[in-house]
Amino acid sequence: MVRRRLENYFDEARISLLFLRRISSIDFRVHGKVNCEWSISKQEPLDDDPNSFSQWVMCSFTKNIASGHQVTGKDKWWVAVEDLQPKTHHLPYSPGRVMKSVECGLAGLVSTKVDTAGPEITSPKAVNPCMFSTLPLPIPSDLPVCIHATFSLSGDRQSLIVDEHGLDSHGSKWNRYLLQSALPELYLSFLDDIGRHVRQDVLRFWPQEDPPRRSCS
Repeated sequence: MVRRRLENYFDEARISLLFLRRISSIDFRVHGKVNCEWSISKQEPLDDDPNSFSQWVMCSFTKNIASGHQVTGKDKWWVAVEDLQPKTHHLPYSPGRVMKSVECGLAGLVSTKVDTAGPEITSPKAVNPCMFSTLPLPIPSDLPVCIHATFSLSGDRQSLIVDEHGLDSHGSKWNRYLLQSALPELYLSFLDDIGRHVRQDVLRFWPQEDPPRRSCS
């Protein structure tokens, strides 16, 4: 069961490195075997422009599949990360410590290239855009981009508190500030920035339809 869960984790692992600044690779191997069952690695930014808050990020992947075959490929992302300095009254109350690092981020999948092809080999399943708080959350973004922020989460990391009258009202106010102010501003800058690089495809990253009711987006 553990092995099956780790094999299935590959789809999520393909996006897990997007907003991790100090981790560049992750892999899964079975004890006693030489080769990895799958591996993900994040390359250095393709154009490290100090004046730009967003950049190209390339994530390479390798996965062993049935019949001894192996799938390799690359996901090309446009990623923006911004360090926020919100006013103190916006920050959530935390009796244990003061929140020191606050981020917002967006990532759009521009292309996927699979190097191996054949009648028995299929491309890895694409992952639908989701919400992040450094690592992916089980919450869809309902937008054509992945959304990251230093959210106030439930204890099991399964939900965001956004109801004004929720159990943690200050945490809900913080999340509403991120969703209603910080992230929309970053989204517009993100679209403006990526539009200079993928002019013909920029509308793919704009909202395509109304989100479901009570969606975070």
